[in-house]
Amino acid sequence: MRNLLYDCMHLAIAGEDYPGAIDTFYPRICNVLVQCVCPAREGETPFIIHAGKEYVKARIDENTFQDWPVVFGKLKRLGYDGWITVIENTWPQDQRKKVAIKWASYLNDLWRSL
Repeated sequence: MRNLLYDCMHLAIAGEDYPGAIDTFYPRICNVLVQCVCPAREGETPFIIHAGKEYVKARIDENTFQDWPVVFGKLKRLGYDGWITVIENTWPQDQRKKVAIKWASYLNDLWRSL
């Protein structure tokens, strides 16, 4: 059996049913990649452009494009106990440690609340 990295950001940007993909991919999911974006507002420099749509980086506690409570709720109900990887290296160097700590705290609190 091959293992799978679940990356809902790329699935969401591609217009895929990223919460539904969990049911399809589980139990092969061995790592959940956490990186957040939201649609760019006028004047913002996009981080990613896909299919003519622009996205900017977002904090996990902002109104992101991905619905993290739904994602982690499904994973928890299915019994997921694998890795969770936070992508912070695209943030400015002086913000990376803060981003990683804040996101880890948010995810820990979210997991416990589900």
